[in-house]
Amino acid sequence: MQSVYAETDGMLLAQLSLQRWPVGNASASDMSPLLPTPTIHADSSIKTDTHLSNYKTLNQIEEQTKVSKVYIALAGILFVSISVLFNVLHVFTTNVIATVVPAIRFMDAAQKGDTDAMKTFGFYFVVLSALDLLEDLFYDYILFYNPYFWAQKLLFVSWMFFPQYLGAKTLYNLVAPHYAQLVAPAKPKKDQ
Repeated sequence: MQSVYAETDGMLLAQLSLQRWPVGNASASDMSPLLPTPTIHADSSIKTDTHLSNYKTLNQIEEQTKVSKVYIALAGILFVSISVLFNVLHVFTTNVIATVVPAIRFMDAAQKGDTDAMKTFGFYFVVLSALDLLEDLFYDYILFYNPYFWAQKLLFVSWMFFPQYLGAKTLYNLVAPHYAQLVAPAKPKKDQ
């Protein structure tokens, strides 16, 4: 490998690296150091497909369309990303994800009788309602100063209801002691 320097008025403009390319009857194996080889991780796609098999709806869509669950999930992620980041159906997409997914999880918890999950998702809807109220009151200001509000709202509500994080439970644990002090009945003073 040799280096070529191009100079004008004593200043270095560019350094070009020249490699000797195979000429004539050179085979592809001779060029292998020059061409990057793609790395395919089969384990990650198998894990993803196995994980997505837990969702009945994706399995039904895969059976009907004959399209892999992985591609369906990627298409959904791509749609949500484009929708929210490029402001195409951003309000609809964000609000559907923010209400439908937690509502389904709340109904599952209610059917199972899981009072802890019901309390968490009940508080989630209180926080979501407060966020929607602030959004309605200050919509123009929010979007003027923060054009990525919808993406941030989607990330925040996703953090609140994803099972890995359950941010609503964290917020509930922070707020509940203070709320109990605010609404607790005042104790009557004893006369001495």
